Amino acid sequence: AALARGLLAAGQVAAARQLAEAVLRDAGGTVGVAARMRAARALCDAAEGVTPPATARARLAGPAVGFDRAEARLAGVELLLWEGQLGPAWTEAQQVETAAQAAGWRWLGCRARVLAAEAAYRLGHFSTAERAVRSVREEAEERGYGGAAARAGLLAAGLARTRGEAAEARRLLAAVAAAAGADGLRPEALVAHLGQVVLDGSPAPSYAPALCLARRFTLDEAPAVELRREVGSRFLTARHERELDPRRYELLVDLVGRQAKVGRRWVDFSGRKSVFAMLAALAARPGTSVPIADLARAAWQVEYHPLRHYARVTMAISRLRSALGPTVIDGGKEGYVLVPPQAWAVLLPLAAGGPELG
Repeated sequence: AALARGLLAAGQVAAARQLAEAVLRDAGGTVGVAARMRAARALCDAAEGVTPPATARARLAGPAVGFDRAEARLAGVELLLWEGQLGPAWTEAQQVETAAQAAGWRWLGCRARVLAAEAAYRLGHFSTAERAVRSVREEAEERGYGGAAARAGLLAAGLARTRGEAAEARRLLAAVAAAAGADGLRPEALVAHLGQVVLDGSPAPSYAPALCLARRFTLDEAPAVELRREVGSRFLTARHERELDPRRYELLVDLVGRQAKVGRRWVDFSGRKSVFAMLAALAARPGTSVPIADLARAAWQVEYHPLRHYARVTMAISRLRSALGPTVIDGGKEGYVLVPPQAWAVLLPLAAGGPELG
């Protein structure tokens, strides 16, 4: 069962299927082994698109009970994560972890916590994922759960990269590569090496086995955008469409998509070049007063003159206040400031020069 899961994680679906079928034939009346192989075969079917996801999940609900049933449920969580159904995956993984803790199945509970952490990370709940990853790493390293420790290490590296901590991400990836290689966990070791390559600014290699798992931890692409959630802090992401949940923010200024979200309302600035440029200048320094001369330079590429440009600046600010709300922008004759509400974020293009995060 472990070999089948490893082959599947490495993208070698045909080999995983062949192994699962062979063990299933030999399982005979051993219910637990048969259930685990049915789970592996269902995952293979789903990965190849042979079986619809709903049918694959139905196959996981075999006659197994107890520990074997819990393992089959975790196989279902893996399937949900592949499909991108992160909310259901998170809920199911937490339920399996609770059942495993009650039954004293510590290895299974640790594995369930890793999957819950992955779902939280991909949902953008970084603090929740951070706590779960820290807990898994402590328990897995103490008890010798190599697979769980490697997955948790990859998640920790992804979280470090998301925070913009390049040196810490590299250190974690190097540690995972060494430990996974020593334990014979080839997929995890490949992903760690791939993550190091991407962090160094090179394109992701084309070998599918590592990419299959690397996408689960967003370690296959260099960051493309910068997300600021509070003054002075940065979160770097590779695919902000997936990792950023706009519903979490009362104000979201998207300088990549040239739009802003206020409450539940989206405002499109794609046809208002000068007003958007002024918003970009304010959003680049939220909470700090931006001089009127800087706003005029950003909007019209001119050297500010009060008689020529003051009225134009105030008119543009008036349009911004009309679009975003009167309390979001404050200031007067000297300059203006973006005053974000409690839950806010600004999404910016990554600085020119590529994916250097240090």
